[in-house]
Amino acid sequence: MSKRMALVASALLALACTCASVAAPDDQPWTDAPFVIGAPGRLDAEGDRRQPRRYLRDDSAVAAYADVEEVEDPIWLQHEIEAYARRAFDCAGNASPWCRREVRRIDGARIVALSAGVRAEVVWLSDASRAVRLGWRRIVVTPTGSMTIDSPPREFAAAMLAEFPSRLPAVDLDDSDAWARVEIDRLLYYAHQVVAGLNTVEGEAYRRHALRFVEENLARVAQLRVRYEMVGDGGSIRLGFDGRALPSAALPFELAEELAALRAWRSGAPAPRLCAAPSIGLSPAWLMSPLDASP
Repeated sequence: MSKRMALVASALLALACTCASVAAPDDQPWTDAPFVIGAPGRLDAEGDRRQPRRYLRDDSAVAAYADVEEVEDPIWLQHEIEAYARRAFDCAGNASPWCRREVRRIDGARIVALSAGVRAEVVWLSDASRAVRLGWRRIVVTPTGSMTIDSPPREFAAAMLAEFPSRLPAVDLDDSDAWARVEIDRLLYYAHQVVAGLNTVEGEAYRRHALRFVEENLARVAQLRVRYEMVGDGGSIRLGFDGRALPSAALPFELAEELAALRAWRSGAPAPRLCAAPSIGLSPAWLMSPLDASP
């Protein structure tokens, strides 16, 4: 088995298991959403690493913490940081005037600043394969009232930026179809990774988890196409695959047909004609059925 196939196979096995998430501090005033690792539509790799940090000042009321995530496959990392900002701080869908999502600088370093209600974070790209998230309690109650803190603890932020300097380029956080096209390419990229490794997966339960991942990514693509009225619109593709035919025999026919059509749409090429594989007694509905428990 090639090194690439081995990596895909190990990622597929990890996909079928419940990932161990870093527990949020007990006094954190919000739910800890996945940052990059474990994010929707992403195929996490065996070499992905998360390093939690805490601000240890006993007199601090802001409960600051940080996550440093290093990923094995960083091709979409900058986009995934931007996707987190949109997913976790959806200001367009939030009527609160206190929801903000903007690019700004801390001591000259470019970061994405996020805030909504009592929650605030700054996130940035540190190097080609590392993302950093620093969060804190934005509204603090004191004996004399409450105060709003729109910046992270200065010494904590300075220490994190010194250890993990920001390499974040200028980014546009506006909701746009250009961003949606990149998101579609990302979803298709991970779907293709799963398809490429399906033949190496042993165990029907793991296979069904993998097929469910592909189905959910294609559903997200469909939602984006409808939202941004992309039904007849193609464009360049950067999935990182050569021009060989997809291994459609590894998929239920309907799923293989949908994936091939989407790949053709994004590449601007005619959609290939697929032939349904002979029936082996397992219906697509059975393969895609939810599992009662992870294997």
